[in-house]
Amino acid sequence: MIDWILFGSFVGILSVLFWRLGILSSRVNDYTKEISNLDSTILLRDMEIEQLLKEVKKQKSRAGSQAAKKGQAIEKWTPFLKATGLEEHWRSEDWNFIGNPLDYLVFDWHQDKEENLESGGVYFIEVKVDKSNLTTKQRRIRDLIKEGKVFWRLVRLD
Repeated sequence: MIDWILFGSFVGILSVLFWRLGILSSRVNDYTKEISNLDSTILLRDMEIEQLLKEVKKQKSRAGSQAAKKGQAIEKWTPFLKATGLEEHWRSEDWNFIGNPLDYLVFDWHQDKEENLESGGVYFIEVKVDKSNLTTKQRRIRDLIKEGKVFWRLVRLD
C-alpha cells in the first residue's frame, strides 16, 4: 500500500513538474519571440541611423561645396572690392590671379624709379570668406614671406 502511495506521490510530483515545465517552456518561447522582435527593431533602427548618417554627410558636403563656390566667386571680384587689407590705390590691372596656393600677386609699382623703390611693393594676397582658415601650405608660404625669404630670379631660355 505504501508503494502505491509513494508511486501516486511520485506521479503527482512528476505531473506538477511537467506542468511547470510547460509553463516555463511557453515563457521561454514568448521571450524568444520578444527577443527576435527586438532584434528586428534594432536592425531597422541601425539601418535608419545609417541612412540618416549618409544624408547628413551628403548635406554637409553640399554645404561645403556651396561655401567653396561662394568663396571662389568672391575671390574673382576681390580686385574691385573695398575690404580690410586692400589698398584703395591698387589698380585692378596690377592684380594677377594665381589661384593656388595663393590667390593673387599684386604689383604696386610706380613709373618713377625713386618713388617705386620708396613706396611700391609686391603683395601676396590670399582671399578668405567667412571663417575659413589658411591651409598648412598657405601658412608655410606666409611664414617664408614674413621672414623675407622672397627672391628675384631671371631665367633665360634659349
